[in-house]
Amino acid sequence: MIFVDSFGLLEVSILLVTAVALLIYWAFVAPLSYWRSRNVPYIPGVPLFGSLTDALLLKATLGVVYADMYNKIKGKRYCGFLKFNKPGVLIRDPEIIKNVLLRDFNSFHDNDVQVDPKLDPLMARNIFVAAGDDWKRIRGAVSPTFTSGKIKSIYPLIMEVCSELKEYFKENIESSRTKTWEVEMKEMAAQYTTDVVSSSAFGLKSGAIRNPECEFRRVGRKLLEPTPTHALALLIILINPTLANFLRLRFFPKDITDFFRGLVKEVVSRREATGVTRNDFLHLLVQVSKTGKLSLGSTEEESKNAKNVEGNLTQWSPSRLDDVAAQAVGFFSDGFETSSTALGFVMLEMAHNPDIQERLRNEIREYMAKNNGELTYEAVTEMPYMDMVFQETLRKYPPALAITRICNKRYRLPGVDEHSEGGQGTWIEEGMPVVVPVYGLHHDPMHYPNPDKFDPERFSEEGKMSRHRFVHLPIGEGPRICIGIKLGYAQTKAAIATILSNFQVLPSEKTKLPIQIDPNYFLISSKDRLWVKFRKIE
Repeated sequence: MIFVDSFGLLEVSILLVTAVALLIYWAFVAPLSYWRSRNVPYIPGVPLFGSLTDALLLKATLGVVYADMYNKIKGKRYCGFLKFNKPGVLIRDPEIIKNVLLRDFNSFHDNDVQVDPKLDPLMARNIFVAAGDDWKRIRGAVSPTFTSGKIKSIYPLIMEVCSELKEYFKENIESSRTKTWEVEMKEMAAQYTTDVVSSSAFGLKSGAIRNPECEFRRVGRKLLEPTPTHALALLIILINPTLANFLRLRFFPKDITDFFRGLVKEVVSRREATGVTRNDFLHLLVQVSKTGKLSLGSTEEESKNAKNVEGNLTQWSPSRLDDVAAQAVGFFSDGFETSSTALGFVMLEMAHNPDIQERLRNEIREYMAKNNGELTYEAVTEMPYMDMVFQETLRKYPPALAITRICNKRYRLPGVDEHSEGGQGTWIEEGMPVVVPVYGLHHDPMHYPNPDKFDPERFSEEGKMSRHRFVHLPIGEGPRICIGIKLGYAQTKAAIATILSNFQVLPSEKTKLPIQIDPNYFLISSKDRLWVKFRKIE
């Protein structure tokens, strides 16, 4: 009351209004001039939304928004932008990208994804999200699962699913009056990869190829369903974790979390009760978990001294169970989604490029002939034209449209002009987001002439030598490159070889070209369905 009596209600009101106005200015208006004051070219923003308005209004997916930024700042090595009210840097220059992802990795070792472990425990433990020492320890513990030898050992499981896929195709073609079968490849590819992952990771046959409504496929569909509500929630999680935590938003819905916890309990308990050991992904996770190396905040000394946990998994602590379930759900989502997307787009391109399809089919037959008519692991992984087709698919349709990192310690970028020899350069501060616009790089005519054309020759040895290595980044690069790359390549190439050696792929009038990217998805996905036709090769 003394304060009010001294200044009066009017003066107090003016002070409060002024303070609020200054706070709003400092939080939402002042950042708009951050890059201008540093003489760095930038993408203009608006208060609150920053430079990401189209993404937040779901007009375009975030990766496409970053690609548009890339195209607007031609002739520059990088540019500034605003992620809400937080300054960020988008890198255009391949050599700087190399430094960020590889040479100076210690300054950019964390992905720009922050999750509250209490709110979303499985996502927080996921190898994609884990940061610093947690990431280093978890990756080191999990990486033995993805060696070439390990993938080769589970390859027979992949071929079992491929045999089921072939039989399913044959049955539908033979029962058709026209002897052709029209298929929506986005869903068909997801059914295939769901079967592979459920078998190789959990030792379970999901039956997704014949039953798209099976539990595994239902879970996978819900996990990454492209709806506006889900898209907006994921977008907020990715670009404003503080707001996401306030709104209690989770990357993995509770029922998905409960499904994988229950799945891990059921499978491991059954194995421990029967004494059956299966050398698959889940078995390795359980063994590693007993050392403490999958836990958040665990030190190397604690991991080294940890004692094996005896007894049924149901007796483990909730956090220990989450350690295993987190990597299991990550394996499942990464394993089925990115590979199925690539397989769907390969079939689309084969349907519309019959000469490429025929050349690839001839190579497949040649390698099968060398291996008694079988699609061996070595044959599938060593076919040169197969890899050219696959890499061109990943170039044109990269699963991750952008790579995002956090600057972990203050870092100096070189001069911003592409042709400058040095220049004053620009300092980026600790905690600042750094974006590599993969989709923009992959569709830049300077690196890939006529980028909308599907041309596997870009990935011949001569083609690869003609450009910078760091303009092809479909699964990342450097120490944080996708850990499951070998499995993803093997399961996708095996399906391609199985299909093309038995069936001709034809275009469908239902497919809308050119492909429009779905704005409701954070990974690449066609807004419309990918219809193709198959005919049995006699």
